[in-house]
Amino acid sequence: MLGQFRDLAYDFLEASVAGRHHGFSNIKETLEELHKGVSKAYPCGAGLGLLGVATDGDVALCHRFAGSDAHRLGTVHDGIDREAQRTFLEQHHIANKTDCHVCWARPLCSAAAIMRRTRATARPRGQTALLNWIRGWTDVCLRIYGELSERNPAFLTQFDRDEAEKASACRNLR
Repeated sequence: MLGQFRDLAYDFLEASVAGRHHGFSNIKETLEELHKGVSKAYPCGAGLGLLGVATDGDVALCHRFAGSDAHRLGTVHDGIDREAQRTFLEQHHIANKTDCHVCWARPLCSAAAIMRRTRATARPRGQTALLNWIRGWTDVCLRIYGELSERNPAFLTQFDRDEAEKASACRNLR
């Protein structure tokens, strides 16, 4: 699968250098994160700015964990257990993931793929193949970013414009 992603990424590169649209959003999102210097403290918005509600009214970390007693943070009737939420966020901050401390891809990953794929929120132990895939994909994205910065640096300025447009839209709403 990584080989197929790599092939698509290089198709994306050639289209971007030529000024053509390419719909491979996986690489575009990662390129934007690289360009903006994103460093993730959490794997995703689970328990942070994103919650999921099960059909019985239980509130969980996110939609992936809805219906799981182990990932329950409250109910729609009783509200969110803020102590449980705080504990989850403290335990899952990148600084508290000892296995991640030695990984060079942690600023972009923060074990997000592990959580999405396994529905596990603990350390990524035993996920060597997936972690190697993440590092391989991150390497591909870094190479594409480097090539774009040399061959069509104007492509990368769209991420600056997007951010400026968002800021302008927010100011106009006030």
